[in-house]
Amino acid sequence: MERLGFPYRLELATDIILHSLPESFNQFRMTYNMNESEKTLQELHGLLVNAERNIPKVEPKKEVLLVQKGKGFKKKWAGKKDKGKQVATVAEKPKPTAKPKVAAESKCFHCHKIGHWKRNCPIYLEEIKKSGASTSGTKKK
Repeated sequence: MERLGFPYRLELATDIILHSLPESFNQFRMTYNMNESEKTLQELHGLLVNAERNIPKVEPKKEVLLVQKGKGFKKKWAGKKDKGKQVATVAEKPKPTAKPKVAAESKCFHCHKIGHWKRNCPIYLEEIKKSGASTSGTKKK
């Protein structure tokens, strides 16, 4: 700012420098303010360089993101056996057997003949056509 023609006062320049320091310089900042000594900017710079050497180097924390599997997650290796490891196998469901055709042995509730059900009874279907009613109990329009 001095080169631009707007110089800072020494006290304001010192405050700007101290407030711009990272948190690792908190101890230095507190000590400097407690001593209340007026230092030039060159002396302040020398003190900061010396303080930086004394600050222990702390490794920055490495953040790791964890992705959790959801309901839709499917394992590519599911069902494959690994060497030396036993993998539990899932028991397969037995295939359902076809239901026997009971209509051939059943008795119709409408005409009381063996070999079909009421919904397939020719006499019942003919009556429905004549009356105009549907099998669900509503009349056709």
